[in-house]
Amino acid sequence: SCVYNPSGYRKHRCGRVQLSAKFHREVRPGDRLDIEAFVKSYSRGVGRGYAKSYVEGELACEVELTLVIPSELNKYKPKGKSGEK
Repeated sequence: SCVYNPSGYRKHRCGRVQLSAKFHREVRPGDRLDIEAFVKSYSRGVGRGYAKSYVEGELACEVELTLVIPSELNKYKPKGKSGEK
C-alpha cells in the first residue's frame, strides 16, 4: 500500500492502484533520474495522473496511473434505505 504524508498532510492508504507504464531506456545505478508528475483529476477519493522520468534529458519511462483512497471514497457511498440493516 502507499502512504503519502509530507508534514501537515493526512496519511491515507491506497486501496487500489492501476498502472500503465512504458519503459524507453535502461536506468543504471549512478544515473540521475528526473521525475515530472502531474495530477489530471481528483474527485471523491479517485485520482488520475501521469508521470515521466528522464535521464540526461532523454525520456526513460512514462506512467499513467489511477488510485483510489478508500477513506475518501466511502464518504460518498449511497446511504441505505430506511429500514435496511
